[in-house]
Amino acid sequence: MDLDYFYSGKIKSNSAYNFCNDEICEIEEILKYYNLSLDILERSDSKPHELEDTWKLIMRKINTDSKIPDRIARNRGVIEFVEAFVKKKINVFPVNMFRFSLPRYERSRVAWHQDSQTWPGIDRAFPKLENSKVVTFWTCLTKSDDKNGLSFALKMPAKKFQHEYSEGQGYFNANLGLDKIDSVETIFGDPYTSVIFGQNLLHCSAAGSQHPRVSIDLRYYCEN
Repeated sequence: MDLDYFYSGKIKSNSAYNFCNDEICEIEEILKYYNLSLDILERSDSKPHELEDTWKLIMRKINTDSKIPDRIARNRGVIEFVEAFVKKKINVFPVNMFRFSLPRYERSRVAWHQDSQTWPGIDRAFPKLENSKVVTFWTCLTKSDDKNGLSFALKMPAKKFQHEYSEGQGYFNANLGLDKIDSVETIFGDPYTSVIFGQNLLHCSAAGSQHPRVSIDLRYYCEN
């Protein structure tokens, strides 16, 4: 199985996150402090500027202070859930993120890209990860729609296409015209709609919905 281009398709991950009730409750407690909840965010039609400053604080508390995504990624039940799809033993990657996509907000739009082009800097910090195969287990914690889901290019002109790494935010542009991208599938649905995908699978994220999208990226690697 070629993990570089692995694609699970749309899956439900409730059973995996049942192992992480404490962490999900902790996220809800942090949101509650700011008079928010996953349910409120799912139905919110707030303007981007009304949430941006608050969300920066929430992201810091969840990702940096509490390290909740890292704790979820290390949960044995979650690891076994992902291993059942990729059919390989996996290790926890050092980059796991709780994310918030603001509606109608340009910075929430992410162009077509491959995650592998974000890793060179990480490889330098963690040499044992060099040349490893990385898969992402993406889960939307709120209801999502076709305007704020995650889209994947399932067919490309050359399957082994890999665009050049560039410093900064350069990896967020694969320099492929839309006319060269075929068979696009968007993952969206009820809370705990998920997808597992490989590091070279082209994907993008829009921000056209009326509602925020709250998601978690958990990443794992297989040593060559």
